[in-house]
Amino acid sequence: MCKCRLAEFERKPEQFFTHTKWIAEFWNTLSNLPFILIGFIRLECDTQLKFNYQLMIFTGICSVIHHATTQKWTLIIDWIPILISLVVNLNYLSYAEMPEMLILLVAFVWLLIDHIATPVPVPWGHVIWHILAAYSIDIFYQKIEHNIILNQIVDLPILAHLDNN
Repeated sequence: MCKCRLAEFERKPEQFFTHTKWIAEFWNTLSNLPFILIGFIRLECDTQLKFNYQLMIFTGICSVIHHATTQKWTLIIDWIPILISLVVNLNYLSYAEMPEMLILLVAFVWLLIDHIATPVPVPWGHVIWHILAAYSIDIFYQKIEHNIILNQIVDLPILAHLDNN
């Protein structure tokens, strides 16, 4: 019988400054590029969810700031756009269908697993989380965009106001 030690599964950060002297967690910083790139690509596509994709870009930038530095307070900067995104997108959640919900659930479960235990070697678990989150959020937004086009969703007034700016 295999006996596992809890210490083997503790969350460990990526080793600091291993690839460059300017970026603390190189791979975790680099893996935020999908948030930024997808956001800019979708903004070029004349989307009705401009604010959502601007928030996605902001999320990527804030996560870059957090992972590129060794300052613990930057975790707050990392989480602010994530929490704003959750609040903004709660009104759309009921319009998503099972595939989109499952993809979002998989991303969320992966985040929990990566932060509670480290089943995938550091830094790759968190790198996978960043890529999976960017991909799943984009799929969710595309479904919402599709439903808006089909007139199945009426935006909340505050979101319509934010999107027009």
